[in-house]
Amino acid sequence: MRPSHVLTQAPSHLFYGWVVVGATLVANMATAPITPLVFSFFVTPMSEALGVGKSTLSWAVTLRMCTYALTAPLIGRLLDSVGVRKLGIAIGIVVGASVMATAAVQEAWHLYLLFMLVGAMGLVGGGTANLVTQVPIAKWFVAKRGKATAIAMMGIGVGTLTTVPIARWLVDDHGWRMAWLVLGSALGFLFLIVYSFLIRGSPEEMGLQPDGANGSSAGQSPVAESEVQWTVKEAMRTPAFWMALGAFSLTGFCISSTVVYRVAYWEDLGFSRAFIASVTIIDPITAIATMSLVGFVNIRLPIRPLALVCGALYICSGLSLVFSHDAKYMVVIYFLFWGTAGSAFLFLHNLVWPELYGRRFVGSIRGIVAPVTILSTGAGIPVFGYLFDSGLSDRAVWTITLGILTAGAILFALIRPPKRRPEPKGALA
Repeated sequence: MRPSHVLTQAPSHLFYGWVVVGATLVANMATAPITPLVFSFFVTPMSEALGVGKSTLSWAVTLRMCTYALTAPLIGRLLDSVGVRKLGIAIGIVVGASVMATAAVQEAWHLYLLFMLVGAMGLVGGGTANLVTQVPIAKWFVAKRGKATAIAMMGIGVGTLTTVPIARWLVDDHGWRMAWLVLGSALGFLFLIVYSFLIRGSPEEMGLQPDGANGSSAGQSPVAESEVQWTVKEAMRTPAFWMALGAFSLTGFCISSTVVYRVAYWEDLGFSRAFIASVTIIDPITAIATMSLVGFVNIRLPIRPLALVCGALYICSGLSLVFSHDAKYMVVIYFLFWGTAGSAFLFLHNLVWPELYGRRFVGSIRGIVAPVTILSTGAGIPVFGYLFDSGLSDRAVWTITLGILTAGAILFALIRPPKRRPEPKGALA
């Protein structure tokens, strides 16, 4: 049955899936306050106010990621069973309240508990791990999944560009406690609006078909008829699952460490902080531009070529980092490659699982994959920190990073779609 609420009704010529895409874009924007980038503006004032070291506060991010890894399988199953709408409302309430409550912390362990609660809700910031903003697109689109994903993921870059200056202004002019109150209330409000009135879990809930296709004589769209559905156990028995998981894990392992340590590396090479800050903006701008371009090209992005492009771009960014020397143009080239590679990485994270294994169990599959990828991403920071502290030259450490990125690119190249007979017609009805 179609929901009766007035806000869920779209013009007859507009497929409601595009309303879901717009709502998901807003939800992705709303998660910006919980990203590590925004948190970095709070570390110094909170460290001084609470009387603890910066490294002590930073453990909050690590603990949030660990908690996320424990609960992601459950969140994924709930998205498939309970539905995106109900779960999104609950997550918005809990996460919004937790971020607002951060304004009242008096001890570091208070911050740990609140950040762990956010992680337990399946949110860690950024676009590759927030299950509640990723799964709806995979279920509403098949043929136009690439375009829909591109538009929805633009919210990540837009949210970062808008939230960072707002957070910095709030912290500088009104204090970090007021900043958490404002950002938390905004996150909770946007989630409640989006998930209460706009987002629906699948087209079948509204009597529709993926991509807005017309139903066949059997009541099923041709696109949905041809899509093969895999359970979690079936997917895990295929080589493609492990190739993709390994590629994402190795690449994520390097992404986190690169973001944390690249500024210090460039400073050691003699680049000023002002120059580094000015060129860093190339990253989100490049990402937004890439997503905008793909978003308005009406094609279904093929997984394997996209994976090869992603791996190649990360290799090029790694080479630019290794050979930066004292040339400013190499840093600019690095960010151009890095921002574009990041867009491809986001696309892959959101496209590869439904493209390989279908829509029906994508929440459960993502719930199994997410803990591994998020832990590997978090593990890269201390491992590479140890390598930098061990006496190895910076060039040697970045060469190791380049080698791991190359290994990830090779795994991307080895991904082959699994083969299985399609389901009988009407299986999704």
